[in-house]
Amino acid sequence: MYDGYTEATVGVILRFGGLVLVFALFAAEAAWAENITWVTSAQPVPNSGETMDSGQLVYLTSHLPSFTHHVVRVSTARAYHELEHGGGVCKVGVLLSPERQRFATFAVRHMMLPGFQLLVRKERVAALAPAVVKGEVALDKLAALPGEMGAYTHLRHYDSAIADFIQAHDGSSLTNVVATPLLFNLMQAERIDYAFVLPMDVYFYSDQAAREKLAVLPIKGATPWAEASVACSSDQSGKDVIRAVDALLADDGRWAEFVEPLRKWTPPEQYPALLAGHPSNMNGVP
Repeated sequence: MYDGYTEATVGVILRFGGLVLVFALFAAEAAWAENITWVTSAQPVPNSGETMDSGQLVYLTSHLPSFTHHVVRVSTARAYHELEHGGGVCKVGVLLSPERQRFATFAVRHMMLPGFQLLVRKERVAALAPAVVKGEVALDKLAALPGEMGAYTHLRHYDSAIADFIQAHDGSSLTNVVATPLLFNLMQAERIDYAFVLPMDVYFYSDQAAREKLAVLPIKGATPWAEASVACSSDQSGKDVIRAVDALLADDGRWAEFVEPLRKWTPPEQYPALLAGHPSNMNGVP
């Protein structure tokens, strides 16, 4: 075999004096199959090699044949460093923020995910009651509760209500961790009383037995929805991938196939918003 051409095919081309054509075909194939590195920092689900983004990675790498795909597992910090400074680098499920939009190119169609909420153990809900106003946690009142300790993942982008709270209390009543699973480990060990998480984190990092002991509470002033999308480096290769992703996912059927792997990690009542896909949602779904 010769990079996809059979020996017989090459022989036919040579017999017709097409030596130059052979080299042209090889060169065209090399140019056509741009090398793309997909970085993932998602942690595997307990007792499985599956990650939150693995299904979507399989879908994209199998539906974008114009590229040669390489999937590399790195730390979260490294993933975003490569996305900002590397070439031909892409990542699935990147939460949008003004900072990231300055250094990365995002696909047009966004996933609408339930926004950040407060993770607590159900046994601690009563203790947090003074901070709950009309069913939502008021962060200023939470800060006034004595002895309550919280945690967050420092490489995530939070909206201003949560970010301001973190900035004001980091290092005192708040601790930062490098990866989301550590929040659940600390919660299970009863070393913290609350944490900032996405609801889908609870479904992914906790089994049914663990979820029965946990609750997520809405946060007053926090954005109820987070937008995430495919993001690539802003070089030409990255832009080429995003152009191909946009063409692929513009079709509602293909979009449904793309987000389907996330169904089991999404609260059932909130899956329709994910399925709609912003900004293509035209039916009033946020």
